[in-house]
Amino acid sequence: MSYIGRSPTYGAFEKQSLTADGSTTTFALTYVVGSTASLLVSVGGVVQEPTTAYTLSGGGANIVFSAAPSSGDRVYVHFLGRTQDVGTPGDNAVTLAKLSHGTQGGVVYYGSSGAPSELAAGTSGQFLKTQGSSANPTWGTISTTSISDADSNTKIQVEESSDENIIRFDVAGTETSIMTAKGLELGAAGGFFLNQTTNTQTVTIAAAENAMMVGPVAFSGTVTVAGVLAII
Repeated sequence: MSYIGRSPTYGAFEKQSLTADGSTTTFALTYVVGSTASLLVSVGGVVQEPTTAYTLSGGGANIVFSAAPSSGDRVYVHFLGRTQDVGTPGDNAVTLAKLSHGTQGGVVYYGSSGAPSELAAGTSGQFLKTQGSSANPTWGTISTTSISDADSNTKIQVEESSDENIIRFDVAGTETSIMTAKGLELGAAGGFFLNQTTNTQTVTIAAAENAMMVGPVAFSGTVTVAGVLAII
């Protein structure tokens, strides 16, 4: 048989006859269809108008007539198209090469909506940072001068001011200690620990400070003690 245009996928338009009894309005279809336009329906030799004379139910599995065809009427359905079940891909059936993404180097993730999303590629030196179970990930940056927590009140700084060469330790918004060339100074405790073989710098221990030097310690500089100094 010849066709104008492309031939049907399954070789021919398939037909299903329905048995009318004058009371039944719903009939199961041989094939599931996507819309009423996928059917050519005839009742007693009269072509029926889609959505007016009949509708679908059960996700396209049934035809529902607005009025029951009379008993003895010849009723048939031509399938002009039908829903094709492509099945469910098995585990690992889709390779990474088959996944399409818009941004080269981007990250595909499941967002808070439950749908897959893509985070555009980050810049050099960034890392992927999660925001909790209900938020989407973002790109974060590790600073070259500090490491800090989320609210920046607990941190380690290596450059609080330009080229000061002091490591500063802050906890809960308070600078608890610093580390300089002469050693570790405990600011919150009012003193410092010092362990260096040779010390050439000037060290001053104020009246309100207590210091501990862990030996062997040799000084070629000057130590001024107004507070308390313990050498171990």
